[in-house]
Amino acid sequence: MCLSEEAYPSHLGGCSHIASDDEFRKFLLIHGFVREQFLRRVDDEHGYEYNLSIAIAEILLQMETNEFPIEGLAYPSIAAEEIGANLGILPSAFHRIYKPVACEWIMISNALPNQGFSVSASAKAKHIDNCGNIDW
Repeated sequence: MCLSEEAYPSHLGGCSHIASDDEFRKFLLIHGFVREQFLRRVDDEHGYEYNLSIAIAEILLQMETNEFPIEGLAYPSIAAEEIGANLGILPSAFHRIYKPVACEWIMISNALPNQGFSVSASAKAKHIDNCGNIDW
């Protein structure tokens, strides 16, 4: 068994395309670096520090594969303590795949410490047509 099969099993994406332990070690270094860049916490006044993760995302979205185009990226969510994932998807893919099925309008009146928000008004859409027009 190759080191890659042991350390990065198929249920996590697998590494059957990695031919040797040396290649797998390189993969782990690159994977760790990219993961670290996407998980960086950046203060508002240092927004320029996101430039590297933006460049990485742009490179990944421009890559070509023999099987299918890359139209989005999933990456760990900092806000969800890395348990959840964020999904970045190209607008063309989003509009092709997703259709609105429900809509709710809410007015948040207060942020409650450690409890979420209080809502002062809300409304649910009666219908959304195929063009995205909402009937309240």
